[in-house]
Amino acid sequence: RDRNRALMTKSSSSSPVGIRLVTASPCRVANRDYIYRAYVLVFTFLVYGSFHMTRKAISVVKTRWNPECTNKSLHNHEVAFQAGLDADGNSSTLIYNSSCEAGWYPFDGDRGSFYLGVLDTVFLFAYAFAMFVSGHIGDRMNLTYFLTIGMLGTGIFTGALGIPYFFNLHSLWYFVIVQLIGGVFQSVGWPTVVAIMTKWFGKGNRGLIFGIWNSHTSVGNIVGAIIPAVFVDTNWGYAFIVPGLMMVVLGVLTFLFLPSDPEQVSVTPAQHHPTPEAQVHVQHEEREERAPLFRQSPSPMRIHGREDIDDMQSTLSQELQAKEKPQAIGFIQALTIPGVIEFSLSLFFAKLVAYTFLYWLPSYVKDTLVVDGKQPTDQEAADLSTFFDVGGIGGGILVGFLADRMGMNAVPCIIMQLLCIPALVVYNRFGGTSYGFCIGLSFLTGFLVNGPYCLITTAVSADLATHDVLKDNQEAKATVAAIIDGTGSIGAALGPLLTGWISGSWDWSDVFVLLMLSCGLAAVFLLRLVVKEIKMKWERWKYVSHNSVSRVRSVYVLLICVLGTL
Repeated sequence: RDRNRALMTKSSSSSPVGIRLVTASPCRVANRDYIYRAYVLVFTFLVYGSFHMTRKAISVVKTRWNPECTNKSLHNHEVAFQAGLDADGNSSTLIYNSSCEAGWYPFDGDRGSFYLGVLDTVFLFAYAFAMFVSGHIGDRMNLTYFLTIGMLGTGIFTGALGIPYFFNLHSLWYFVIVQLIGGVFQSVGWPTVVAIMTKWFGKGNRGLIFGIWNSHTSVGNIVGAIIPAVFVDTNWGYAFIVPGLMMVVLGVLTFLFLPSDPEQVSVTPAQHHPTPEAQVHVQHEEREERAPLFRQSPSPMRIHGREDIDDMQSTLSQELQAKEKPQAIGFIQALTIPGVIEFSLSLFFAKLVAYTFLYWLPSYVKDTLVVDGKQPTDQEAADLSTFFDVGGIGGGILVGFLADRMGMNAVPCIIMQLLCIPALVVYNRFGGTSYGFCIGLSFLTGFLVNGPYCLITTAVSADLATHDVLKDNQEAKATVAAIIDGTGSIGAALGPLLTGWISGSWDWSDVFVLLMLSCGLAAVFLLRLVVKEIKMKWERWKYVSHNSVSRVRSVYVLLICVLGTL
């Protein structure tokens, strides 16, 4: 009773303020565990979807900052001079050549695409390298508080990107510094929400649950394209300020109402391995079986003596202290977990492809899609780009389902990565011929690109963070998630930078060559794990029971693995 009372006191004192106010009411809810887990699933879905919502806005505004122009070597004031104004015409009264829309200096010149690529690279490199630190801190700090700090900072610096519109700021350094600091705050989000989800959900159907949950990436991208698209043609400053304000509001709600650990609200923790109580019970039964039939009974005075009671209280106190003070693992120890390095390198190239589409797809659609001699507007290009993320939702759910049914992670990933290569070939050839082809191929490519990316960053990270080699130490969730996604984010930083340089210097077809090579390399780094998983499945099949149904099912899964890999 003392132990349970102590745990209840600890949970009530460490739970978020809003949760304490709600649970203080006399109402009691049935199915407490189920309701709280569903609540955390939806809440974290909204939280990280908001991170992607704020991240997507700049890709929509790029088409306004750097419009398609017949002569990008001319800046706005130079175009105005050629149109008939005097040489020192006022920027507020410029008249533009009909062949060139008004851009935003310094992104509207011949080096505009390169400067936009620099902004993406600064943000993503800051995001990638700061994530390693964020994961280290996340395993040593209250996750709710840490996540709140990241959300508030992300909202403030997203809104700061819209300030130049209202104050007529054209400094490249302003945009670079805001992107740099914004990337650092954004890095808090992913390792933190993955650590929270891993605390709440065990291994049962983890692939499917995380596949559905990870659709927040695509949903956030869709919302992050729709909201800025409303303002991009009239007042692009609000395209950043509105998502930023939404993020700040959600950050305050996170501080008040998100429990980061089941024990904070007296909910049964997720089980990743057999519980210590179950292991003790098994060991006790084994000792009972080996004990002699007749043995001396202990003295009643020995059982109820004051000394034994003190020993029991001391033991319970030590167990409680050990439970309250888990030790987080180090960076090097996390790297030694089997599979961390391979999945990290594969994600490097997978995120290179995914983030190239995230940041450049609206620009690609506007530059290449021509229907009846007309190009789409900025808002139409932003809306069309959302079908890539719609496809990504289905891809993430399917690959999670396959991972659960197969009992393997690398095999479904490599299948979709290899299928992505011919899909990119077709997209490059036919994506700009009609709206139908653009929508359909965007959906298909998003389905194949985002599937492996979603699985590696969620279910795989959670599985590796609760690997058998860490059975005695489970405080590795944020660190492992940070290593895997941080490595992937370095690739995400290089993709948009290379795309800005290649599309400005050569052609979009060369960008697609880069994306196809990246998909191939992402698959190559998984080959060793694929062979290992297929061997394990083969060994399991050899020792499967003689039940014909079980044998047929095992053969079916094995054939899918082999044929898919080939």
